[in-house]
Amino acid sequence: MQYHMLEGVFTLAEEKEQIQDESLNILKFPARQSALVITRAVLPDGQSLDAYYQQQIAKLSDNLHHFQIDEKQPVTLAATAQPARQSYQTRCQFEQKGQPMHQCLLFSEMGGKLLSLTYSQTRAFSKSDLAHWQAIIDSLQLD
Repeated sequence: MQYHMLEGVFTLAEEKEQIQDESLNILKFPARQSALVITRAVLPDGQSLDAYYQQQIAKLSDNLHHFQIDEKQPVTLAATAQPARQSYQTRCQFEQKGQPMHQCLLFSEMGGKLLSLTYSQTRAFSKSDLAHWQAIIDSLQLD
């Protein structure tokens, strides 16, 4: 299997199905004063995306000051795999160490594997910020 990353690609002897990718990438956009965090994980056996989502929101609500979240919305992502991935996006805001935080969130699941994207900044989202986030989502092509 070839594993692709920004810096290049390497080959692994194992097949894709034999590897659990639980990596985390942080992409910073200094000019926008924002960041995109890409998280990959394996859901516990039998846990649905809805159950995972509710569990994570409950944790955030318990641990963050002034946590507010919009209703999650189903989203269709470009994917080559069938059946289509179950995916949601939402926005939230909270206070962390006295600093306001604003986030756009995307959760996507297929075959027990989770992909989440979190677009964060310390100021409210402008129309330009939301367009940047939407361009990222619209350009996302999943296997």
